[in-house]
Amino acid sequence: MKPLVRKSSSRQGLDGWSARVVPIETELSAARNGVEMVSSARRFVVSVVLVLFALATAACGGNSNPSAGESGAAGDSPSATPSAGESGTPGDSPSATKVNIGITSGMTLAGVLVADELGYYEDEGLDATLVTFTSGGDMTSAVLSGDVAAAATGAERVLTIREKGEDLRLLMALTAVPTLTLVVDPDFVNFPTGNVSETMNSLKGARIGFAGFGGASEAMLDALLDRVGMTQEDFQLIETGLGPAQIAAANTGAVDAVWSIEPDTTTAVDTLGWKVAVDLTDPAQAGDLYSLIGLGLVTSAKWLNSDGNVETAKKIVRATGRAMEYIRTDPNAPSTMAKLYPPTSVDEMGRLIEKMSSGYHPTVTPEMTDGWNEVLRESGLITVTVPFEDFVATEMSDAWEGK
Repeated sequence: MKPLVRKSSSRQGLDGWSARVVPIETELSAARNGVEMVSSARRFVVSVVLVLFALATAACGGNSNPSAGESGAAGDSPSATPSAGESGTPGDSPSATKVNIGITSGMTLAGVLVADELGYYEDEGLDATLVTFTSGGDMTSAVLSGDVAAAATGAERVLTIREKGEDLRLLMALTAVPTLTLVVDPDFVNFPTGNVSETMNSLKGARIGFAGFGGASEAMLDALLDRVGMTQEDFQLIETGLGPAQIAAANTGAVDAVWSIEPDTTTAVDTLGWKVAVDLTDPAQAGDLYSLIGLGLVTSAKWLNSDGNVETAKKIVRATGRAMEYIRTDPNAPSTMAKLYPPTSVDEMGRLIEKMSSGYHPTVTPEMTDGWNEVLRESGLITVTVPFEDFVATEMSDAWEGK
């Protein structure tokens, strides 16, 4: 199934659940009906054209009042209006560099969504299209084929794909620490708390919904299980995806637990009454796993080494890093992100940002990559240690600092 391209910040969830990711059925229906999802930047351009047309009509004796649809188009988003000194929207100019960026869902990739929402990619002269994937494997294939310039995926993918003879590079960290949490239906078992090993052993046999095989979610779960002397064979792992599909699986009793990320874990706790069993965002529970990069922007070495693409990659990294700084420091960030992750309230989003803010840093260090090398060697997923300079696009180091 091909990924669906989107340029819109408006998302409707599944079975009454509002979420950042559109159910695939909704998007397929939209595609069949010829519905195009456009970004706020494109809405702005369309609005300008309509207004100019109305003015031209007025000059010829026509009605000078724009229609209701025309008058509201430019105000669809705070990012629709160019900032002072701009003559238009850079991302839609003929000279803008078009790039596709692969995404999934969740707050781990908030830097990409916020950069798109606030026009930071346009500020860098990029015409960025966010393409949503439901499978980490499909996203990796899209990166390798060049269908997307970069993708928000697990940093460990750089290592596992190298075992298959492919060459990926990590451009930046999107979450510099683990972000996964195991949330459990209390009706399944009254599990003990305070000891990760005892908690996991009490859940033996549970049906765990998770993002899918072959991705960062599985790799991190394997690492956790290895540290408590367990394997996947001790559980029933069910591919639910993330976002509304995973919450729907929990709500209908299809799973006993979810291995998930924010804001879905908070939804499971607040709405379904489920309880947190293991939280890798807590250094005390994560242990040595806390040094692992949770998510990163990954590209192919082939694309990166093509003419001009190092500079394009730096623009992507600077814009995304700028958005991550905004999330960490700007008092308006909770309001901005609550719009991207409905139905999360502004207050709840503020608490989630505080919880995750330590991870919103783009810099990648050798210690971070050493951690994944060690974990994946232990699990048998890789056989050769990949050095830092082959793991990371070190050309991006200045861009991590906004230069």
